[in-house]
Amino acid sequence: MTAIAFDAKRAFYNHSGLGAYSRFVIDALDVHTNNRLVLAKPNLQREEFYTAPASAQVLQPLSTNYIANAYWRSKGCVQDVADSGAEVFHGLSAELPIAINKVIRKTVVTMHDLIFMRYPHYFRWHDQRIFKWKAAAACEAADKIIAVSKMTADDLMELLRVPAHKIEVIGQGCNPIFFRPISSAEKSAVMQKYGLE
Repeated sequence: MTAIAFDAKRAFYNHSGLGAYSRFVIDALDVHTNNRLVLAKPNLQREEFYTAPASAQVLQPLSTNYIANAYWRSKGCVQDVADSGAEVFHGLSAELPIAINKVIRKTVVTMHDLIFMRYPHYFRWHDQRIFKWKAAAACEAADKIIAVSKMTADDLMELLRVPAHKIEVIGQGCNPIFFRPISSAEKSAVMQKYGLE
């Protein structure tokens, strides 16, 4: 059994997008593996959209101060994660805590896109710089990078000069709540309506 720690901020506090991805990955590993899960989340004192699996260990700072929580998530959690016995750390949203790779055996980061580099004019100057710095630092520190599409993988290699051997393209899964079996009759009706073969 491996202990896997996650940056779980988005799982708890983001209702859609990165939050949905984070919850899906954590829940899939909880249900389909025998790994021990450790969820590192800031203490933001706002609505949470997620209930951690009963077997998961949740780490968070005692302070509810915004600056203290930002520091804890970017660096302060490193010792807490190491003390938890985690062997792998997965940054689910394009960043890793500073120096996490010094205390954890393996690190993984999921990169969703580099839109802030591809289209920087859509971002405030300081946000674009922060996102780029975090993404570059995470890619440098990670043992493995999950790119959610081939386009993201190509952007990582072109824009951040990430070596291809560090990248695995793994498309985002689809939560079972969005799956409905389609009968052969329904498929045939759609094919006929749109002239599909």
